[in-house]
Amino acid sequence: MAGDAFPQAQPNFVSRSPKPPDVIRSTAEFARYVGFSRSVVSRVINQQPGLRKATIERVTRAMAETGFTPNAHAVHLRGKPSAMIGLCVENFITPSGVSKLAELQELLAARGYTTLIEVDRPGGSRKLIEHFLALRVQAIAFIGHFDPAVLGERIAWLRRNGVPNLVVDHSGCAEAPTVTLDRAGAMEQVVAHLHGLGHRQFGLLGISGAFQTVADRIEGLRAALAKRRMDFDRCVRALDHLHARAGHFEYGRTLAREFARLRGRPTAFIAVNDETAVGALLEFQSLGLSVPRDLSIVGFNNQTICQMTRPQVTSSDQQIERTARVAADLLISALGRPLPRTPTMRLIEPQLVVRGSTGPAPRRAVRR
Repeated sequence: MAGDAFPQAQPNFVSRSPKPPDVIRSTAEFARYVGFSRSVVSRVINQQPGLRKATIERVTRAMAETGFTPNAHAVHLRGKPSAMIGLCVENFITPSGVSKLAELQELLAARGYTTLIEVDRPGGSRKLIEHFLALRVQAIAFIGHFDPAVLGERIAWLRRNGVPNLVVDHSGCAEAPTVTLDRAGAMEQVVAHLHGLGHRQFGLLGISGAFQTVADRIEGLRAALAKRRMDFDRCVRALDHLHARAGHFEYGRTLAREFARLRGRPTAFIAVNDETAVGALLEFQSLGLSVPRDLSIVGFNNQTICQMTRPQVTSSDQQIERTARVAADLLISALGRPLPRTPTMRLIEPQLVVRGSTGPAPRRAVRR
């Protein structure tokens, strides 16, 4: 018979309402359907003691049949924690940022927490956080690179309201617990590797701009060169100011063309990310230069694209899984506790993955 998907005998309570409503929008509607008072249904949903087994089974079966889900706000108002954590991300453009978000969300889900994810658009941070708090999230984490002044204001507001918070990948906010890659340490690893190969002149590809991550990397380069008694201004050259940045890959190609015209060009190049490094590598090769015989190139992020060129690209790995694991531990450990007076910063040690794009400095450079 049409519509009779289950011809077997139905439980008694279904006979009161043979056909469930198309959509049950509230606990009150569900209570009317199942034939119990709203208070009884709420007690079952909240797993309160003192109920008969038959009552619990009857409500549970009806929830499965109708797909009814209790309102999370109502659960919170009855005194149960929301088990929700807000994740505020810079954007969905940066592959490493998206990977950190995905790893963190998966780790939190494995521990029983639901994540609410929002993109922080210019001027929208305050409204975004108000939305998170209206949904009764237990903590808020910021992932990416934000305007320091705006981020500091938001963190101060959360602290005044006692809301646990965390910043991932932005080292410029002293007011919040922070988990971030040791970018200065990454530059030490890169310089140590290239210096050991005989390189003494370095070109920067896209490492510029008013970003804390750039400042951290430049500081790391200065310290690494000074450690080897080398002067940053004499050993490092950048041509970013000659061109507007428009896509990392094409920007890498553009900068490579500019550097290729120089007499006494650098023998080793350090890129802001892997796309820029790959763009530069392919452009240098198209101009007849050999990598790594004529020059070496190092990327950043250690993405799959590094293994798609010949030679493959040496790159700094951000240790995304470890970053997400430390962030999840800090977030969960902060729940239900007073906010720390002095927030801590956890630096994640990077790993330089050496591949074929780096090799000994050309002999002409060593002689010079």
